[in-house]
Amino acid sequence: MSDFMRCVCEEGHQCRLFDIMATKNTEDINIKFTTYLVGHCGYWMMNALNISTLLLIEGYAFGRLQKSFLSKVSLFACCTQICSCTISIMRYNMMEERGSLAPHGTMFSAVAFTAMNISYLFLMSTSRRFVQIGSAICILVGAFVTYLSYTINPFVFVQYFVGASQIFSIVGIILGSRKFEAGIININVVSRDSMSKIFKLCIFLNAFSFAVNFLRMPLFYVFLGLSFSSCAITMAFVGTSDYMSNFKSDASSTSGERQPINV
Repeated sequence: MSDFMRCVCEEGHQCRLFDIMATKNTEDINIKFTTYLVGHCGYWMMNALNISTLLLIEGYAFGRLQKSFLSKVSLFACCTQICSCTISIMRYNMMEERGSLAPHGTMFSAVAFTAMNISYLFLMSTSRRFVQIGSAICILVGAFVTYLSYTINPFVFVQYFVGASQIFSIVGIILGSRKFEAGIININVVSRDSMSKIFKLCIFLNAFSFAVNFLRMPLFYVFLGLSFSSCAITMAFVGTSDYMSNFKSDASSTSGERQPINV
């Protein structure tokens, strides 16, 4: 069995992948860059599928994308992440892991996960103030991660940010499903039983994606795209519900009126 297949197929304690990460040997570096390149290509394809689904199914077939703010946010997140994947593919194709392109790819990834985090704020609370303050915090954190990536290390901080964002996504979907069960979120395009299963499926997809990301194995980067898939699915249904109409109607409330926080 070749070195490349050995680093892909064997168990963690037998795998040479971790040795490959630190070696200066030219052959092993080639294997490492090839592994990362394949992983990012899979990640790119997953996001391309998410974008195609939103545009062709939600946008063209059902005509719901034009009316759904949350679907537009999830589409923006997927498009931004595919830009990050493209830069990563370029870096490893040129064999310049930490070249000048590295922080740019990190910046796109930080923006993508920031947008995804903001979309989940709408599932966490019915308070416009909560969403506004939460969005500001998400943007500041994403900007700070980007700053650290440009000035200190292009990878370490964004990796923690991605992991924290995946946990944030799981919490957002759980709270959204609780609101759905309580009747706060009304979704009429599918049955209640089917929608409950969709929420559970999206929670599983995010948990699985987080577990794979925790392993930090580059060939499994493709599964990071599941976080964006679950976001696109969740926002496609919640974004066109009466729940989002309530947010729009709240905009006409007086500035002195406080909105309740229902979590």
